[in-house]
Amino acid sequence: MAIETERKFLVNGTPLDLTGWDHEWIEQGYLVLDKKNGKQVRVRKSSTLRFDGRTNVAYTIAYKQDIAAGVRVEIEAPQNPIPGKELLEACEYKLTKERWSGYFIDGQGPYQYSGGSTHHVAIDLYPDGLRIVEVEYLGEDKEWTHSACGKEVTGDKKYSNIQIAINNEKSISPK
Repeated sequence: MAIETERKFLVNGTPLDLTGWDHEWIEQGYLVLDKKNGKQVRVRKSSTLRFDGRTNVAYTIAYKQDIAAGVRVEIEAPQNPIPGKELLEACEYKLTKERWSGYFIDGQGPYQYSGGSTHHVAIDLYPDGLRIVEVEYLGEDKEWTHSACGKEVTGDKKYSNIQIAINNEKSISPK
């Protein structure tokens, strides 16, 4: 079990150079949503094009529980493709997004993961044009931000993946 500490920001208007970043296409859904107690079980399919040209498709399942704004318990485990696909199909609320991500050490990067990484930065692009930067803090420095970070939206439920998935479902489901 890990404690995840992350902050979310809207992407500022600065053009981004994403050379050297991993690029993913993510499809994820939620098997369990207990918004009152901040608990969720998420299933994710990630198709990754790595910065070095390698590709990978992976399924994961994750249990998360909020502790405070931007801080939560996370237990994540890989899934084999067949049950992973079936679990994703069973989810009521789903979303898709593109993600560029990299690891940073003392503000320099992106790098391939190493034990010395202090921050993981992910820039998510949603189909409606929303762009969010997530900075996950792997070390002691919880104040560092990437140059792409604009207005902070940590704790604003409107920008949570759960709410985006619920809104997505409402916008495509017949009434």
